[in-house]
Amino acid sequence: DCGDVSILLCTMMRMVGVPPSDVRVVLGLVRSDGGVGGHAWIEFKLGDEWYALESTCPTCNYIRKSVYYDILNPQIWAWFNDEEYHEEESGGTEDVTESSIFTFVCV
Repeated sequence: DCGDVSILLCTMMRMVGVPPSDVRVVLGLVRSDGGVGGHAWIEFKLGDEWYALESTCPTCNYIRKSVYYDILNPQIWAWFNDEEYHEEESGGTEDVTESSIFTFVCV
């Protein structure tokens, strides 16, 4: 699933020398195909720009993080890698049901 593959991709990027400050797994709520669900993806820094990568999409390329966020308008829950963990404080989870937290959709 998207969580497992994102963790694997982040780990592989770290193994080849990408510093922890430049790669992370992001967890959040996204709206796709008329539905809402939990999702995981990768964000990485290249130069001064952050990019998003759909780790479960074999035909997708990485895109600027700002464009990705404009398209999916995600509600971020947390991001992490092997050295850091960050939870969003203003989670806005009032519209998140227990079932959607544990249901990941891979867009």
